[in-house]
Amino acid sequence: MTVGRPAGPMGAVEVTDQSGLTTPAASPGARPVGLESRPILSIPNEDLRFDEAPSAVRQAFRGRVEKRLLLPGQQLYKFTQATISGRLGTVTPWWSSVEPMSADDPGLQGVLERAERLGVLPEEFVRARAAVTRQWNTLKNLVRVELQGAIYGFFGQCSAQHADDGSDPDWDNVVFIGGAWQLWIPNLSCSAIEVLT
Repeated sequence: MTVGRPAGPMGAVEVTDQSGLTTPAASPGARPVGLESRPILSIPNEDLRFDEAPSAVRQAFRGRVEKRLLLPGQQLYKFTQATISGRLGTVTPWWSSVEPMSADDPGLQGVLERAERLGVLPEEFVRARAAVTRQWNTLKNLVRVELQGAIYGFFGQCSAQHADDGSDPDWDNVVFIGGAWQLWIPNLSCSAIEVLT
Protein backbone atom coordinates (compact mmCIF):
# COMPACT_ATOMS: atom_id res chain seq x y z
CA MET A 1 0.00 0.00 0.00
CA THR A 2 1.37 3.42 -0.90
CA VAL A 3 0.51 6.96 0.09
CA GLY A 4 1.09 9.92 -2.22
CA ARG A 5 1.77 13.44 -1.13
CA PRO A 6 2.86 16.59 -3.03
CA ALA A 7 5.86 17.21 -0.81
CA GLY A 8 8.71 16.48 -3.17
CA PRO A 9 11.03 18.99 -4.79
CA MET A 10 9.59 21.08 -7.60
CA GLY A 11 6.11 20.00 -6.48
CA ALA A 12 6.59 16.38 -7.58
CA VAL A 13 4.49 13.76 -5.86
CA GLU A 14 6.38 11.49 -3.50
CA VAL A 15 5.35 7.91 -2.81
CA THR A 16 5.91 6.29 0.59
CA ASP A 17 5.63 2.52 0.84
CA GLN A 18 5.02 0.38 3.90
CA SER A 19 8.72 0.34 4.76
CA GLY A 20 8.73 4.09 5.14
CA LEU A 21 11.10 4.65 2.22
CA THR A 22 10.25 7.60 0.00
CA THR A 23 10.62 7.68 -3.78
CA PRO A 24 9.80 10.67 -6.00
CA ALA A 25 6.96 9.42 -8.19
CA ALA A 26 8.02 11.86 -10.91
CA SER A 27 11.23 9.85 -11.42
CA PRO A 28 10.31 6.42 -12.78
CA GLY A 29 12.65 3.75 -11.51
CA ALA A 30 14.26 6.06 -8.96
CA ARG A 31 15.60 4.40 -5.81
CA PRO A 32 14.28 5.44 -2.39
CA VAL A 33 15.71 8.69 -1.07
CA GLY A 34 18.90 7.92 0.85
CA LEU A 35 19.57 4.80 -1.22
CA GLU A 36 20.72 6.46 -4.42
CA SER A 37 22.73 4.23 -6.69
CA ARG A 38 26.42 4.25 -5.84
CA PRO A 39 29.10 1.92 -7.14
CA ILE A 40 29.99 -0.63 -4.49
CA LEU A 41 33.76 -0.98 -4.54
CA SER A 42 35.49 -3.63 -2.51
CA ILE A 43 38.68 -2.69 -0.68
CA PRO A 44 41.70 -4.74 -1.80
CA ASN A 45 42.42 -7.68 0.53
CA GLU A 46 39.10 -7.16 2.34
CA ASP A 47 38.28 -10.87 2.22
CA LEU A 48 41.84 -12.15 2.67
CA ARG A 49 42.67 -14.03 5.86
CA PHE A 50 46.17 -14.37 7.23
CA ASP A 51 45.87 -18.13 7.56
CA GLU A 52 45.38 -18.20 3.79
CA ALA A 53 48.69 -16.42 3.17
CA PRO A 54 51.63 -18.40 1.74
CA SER A 55 53.62 -20.29 4.38
CA ALA A 56 56.72 -18.18 3.71
CA VAL A 57 54.72 -15.06 4.55
CA ARG A 58 53.31 -16.54 7.76
CA GLN A 59 56.79 -17.66 8.80
CA ALA A 60 58.08 -14.11 8.33
CA PHE A 61 56.00 -13.00 11.33
CA ARG A 62 56.21 -13.87 14.99
CA GLY A 63 53.54 -13.48 17.61
CA ARG A 64 50.22 -11.79 16.95
CA VAL A 65 49.41 -10.54 13.45
CA GLU A 66 46.59 -8.03 12.97
CA LYS A 67 44.62 -7.22 9.87
CA ARG A 68 44.59 -3.42 9.51
CA LEU A 69 42.71 -1.06 7.22
CA LEU A 70 45.26 1.35 5.71
CA LEU A 71 43.73 4.61 4.53
CA PRO A 72 44.64 6.99 1.71
CA GLY A 73 47.42 9.32 2.77
CA GLN A 74 49.18 6.81 5.01
CA GLN A 75 52.92 6.84 4.37
CA LEU A 76 54.99 3.69 4.21
CA TYR A 77 58.73 3.13 3.97
CA LYS A 78 61.32 0.48 3.38
CA PHE A 79 65.08 0.17 3.04
CA THR A 80 65.96 -1.63 -0.17
CA GLN A 81 68.41 -1.91 -3.04
CA ALA A 82 65.76 -3.14 -5.44
CA THR A 83 63.00 -1.39 -7.31
CA ILE A 84 59.67 -1.48 -5.53
CA SER A 85 57.65 -2.52 -8.57
CA GLY A 86 57.66 -5.85 -10.33
CA ARG A 87 55.95 -7.48 -13.25
CA LEU A 88 52.48 -6.40 -14.34
CA GLY A 89 52.53 -3.21 -12.28
CA THR A 90 52.62 -4.96 -8.92
CA VAL A 91 54.50 -3.50 -5.97
CA THR A 92 56.49 -5.29 -3.27
CA PRO A 93 54.13 -6.21 -0.43
CA TRP A 94 56.66 -5.68 2.39
CA TRP A 95 56.58 -2.27 4.11
CA SER A 96 56.68 -0.47 7.44
CA SER A 97 54.61 2.51 8.51
CA VAL A 98 56.27 5.93 8.72
CA GLU A 99 54.03 6.75 11.68
CA PRO A 100 53.84 4.26 14.58
CA MET A 101 50.95 1.81 14.33
CA SER A 102 51.16 0.53 17.90
CA ALA A 103 52.63 1.57 21.24
CA ASP A 104 55.71 -0.58 20.55
CA ASP A 105 56.17 0.47 16.94
CA PRO A 106 58.77 3.28 16.78
CA GLY A 107 57.90 4.39 13.25
CA LEU A 108 60.56 5.64 10.88
CA GLN A 109 61.80 8.46 13.09
CA GLY A 110 62.20 6.13 16.02
CA VAL A 111 64.17 3.65 13.90
CA LEU A 112 66.56 6.38 12.76
CA GLU A 113 67.00 7.65 16.32
CA ARG A 114 67.74 4.19 17.67
CA ALA A 115 70.33 3.56 14.97
CA GLU A 116 72.00 6.87 15.81
CA ARG A 117 72.10 6.09 19.54
CA LEU A 118 73.76 2.74 18.78
CA GLY A 119 76.25 4.37 16.44
CA VAL A 120 75.31 2.22 13.45
CA LEU A 121 74.04 2.99 9.98
CA PRO A 122 70.24 2.86 9.65
CA GLU A 123 70.46 0.01 7.15
CA GLU A 124 72.58 -2.03 9.59
CA PHE A 125 70.03 -1.51 12.35
CA VAL A 126 67.17 -2.37 10.02
CA ARG A 127 68.95 -5.49 8.76
CA ALA A 128 69.20 -6.92 12.28
CA ARG A 129 65.68 -5.97 13.38
CA ALA A 130 63.95 -6.78 10.07
CA ALA A 131 66.06 -9.96 9.78
CA VAL A 132 67.15 -9.43 6.18
CA THR A 133 69.73 -12.03 5.15
CA ARG A 134 72.93 -10.42 3.86
CA GLN A 135 72.62 -11.79 0.32
CA TRP A 136 69.02 -10.71 -0.13
CA ASN A 137 69.40 -6.97 -0.14
CA THR A 138 71.95 -4.24 0.63
CA LEU A 139 69.19 -2.00 2.05
CA LYS A 140 71.08 1.06 0.79
CA ASN A 141 68.08 3.15 -0.26
CA LEU A 142 65.28 4.52 1.90
CA VAL A 143 62.02 4.58 -0.11
CA ARG A 144 58.88 6.35 1.11
CA VAL A 145 55.47 6.10 -0.53
CA GLU A 146 51.97 7.38 0.17
CA LEU A 147 48.86 5.29 -0.30
CA GLN A 148 46.39 6.69 -2.84
CA GLY A 149 43.51 4.44 -1.82
CA ALA A 150 42.36 2.25 1.03
CA ILE A 151 43.76 -1.28 1.30
CA TYR A 152 43.95 -3.96 3.96
CA GLY A 153 47.32 -5.20 5.17
CA PHE A 154 48.68 -7.44 7.92
CA PHE A 155 50.69 -5.90 10.74
CA GLY A 156 53.06 -7.61 13.13
CA GLN A 157 56.66 -8.26 14.09
CA CYS A 158 59.38 -9.85 11.98
CA SER A 159 60.55 -13.30 12.97
CA ALA A 160 64.23 -14.14 13.40
CA GLN A 161 66.24 -15.15 10.35
CA HIS A 162 69.69 -16.56 9.61
CA ALA A 163 72.09 -13.77 8.80
CA ASP A 164 73.55 -15.65 5.84
CA ASP A 165 72.01 -17.81 3.13
CA GLY A 166 74.47 -20.60 3.92
CA SER A 167 77.17 -19.64 1.46
CA ASP A 168 79.59 -18.41 4.15
CA PRO A 169 80.44 -20.97 6.89
CA ASP A 170 81.65 -18.20 9.21
CA TRP A 171 78.06 -16.97 9.46
CA ASP A 172 76.40 -20.34 9.99
CA ASN A 173 75.49 -19.69 13.62
CA VAL A 174 74.58 -16.02 13.28
CA VAL A 175 70.90 -15.14 13.53
CA PHE A 176 69.30 -11.73 13.12
CA ILE A 177 66.94 -11.19 16.04
CA GLY A 178 64.03 -9.68 14.13
CA GLY A 179 61.31 -7.88 16.05
CA ALA A 180 60.81 -4.93 13.69
CA TRP A 181 57.20 -3.99 12.96
CA GLN A 182 56.24 -4.73 9.40
CA LEU A 183 53.29 -4.71 7.05
CA TRP A 184 52.49 -7.35 4.46
CA ILE A 185 50.24 -5.72 1.84
CA PRO A 186 49.55 -8.08 -1.07
CA ASN A 187 47.88 -6.89 -4.27
CA LEU A 188 49.47 -3.45 -4.03
CA SER A 189 49.73 -1.81 -7.45
CA CYS A 190 51.77 1.07 -8.83
CA SER A 191 48.61 3.13 -9.22
CA ALA A 192 47.82 2.65 -5.51
CA ILE A 193 50.90 4.54 -4.30
CA GLU A 194 52.77 7.77 -4.89
CA VAL A 195 56.54 7.55 -4.48
CA LEU A 196 57.80 10.35 -2.22
CA THR A 197 61.52 9.53 -2.05
